[in-house]
Order: sequence, then structure tokens, then C-alpha cells
Amino acid sequence: MLINNIDISSLGIQLYDRVITSNDITTHEEWLDGDIQPTFIRQQDGFKTINLTFLILCQEEEEAFLKISRLT
Repeated sequence: MLINNIDISSLGIQLYDRVITSNDITTHEEWLDGDIQPTFIRQQDGFKTINLTFLILCQEEEEAFLKISRLT
């Protein structure tokens, strides 16, 4: 997996799990008196949420913290 054009496997990090949600689209409409269709006011798009879980295997805690630092 590439993050900012850096292969994370070269850092000894693996992608363990990912959860990607769908984006939200909210449409605002208003029914005016006597209309047979609603009047379109605006449409708003929401961003997707992406949760990534990484696996970092190290012998020492300090080495793991350095890898996490490079990742972030």
C-alpha cells in the first residue's frame, strides 16, 4: 500500500483492516402552495469516513514508536 508515494511495507507496516463508509448526500427541497413538485433548493455532499488499522511488529517498543512516527 502506498501512502504519500511511500510503500508502507518498506517500513515494516502492514494494512490489517479497512472500513470505508458511503458518502452522504442531503437534498433540501421545499413544497410551495399549489405546486405538484417540490422546489429544489440545494444539495450537500458529505465526505466518506475511512478507518485504517495497521499491524506493526517489532521487538522493542521504541522501534514501534519510530515506525508509527514515520507513518503519521
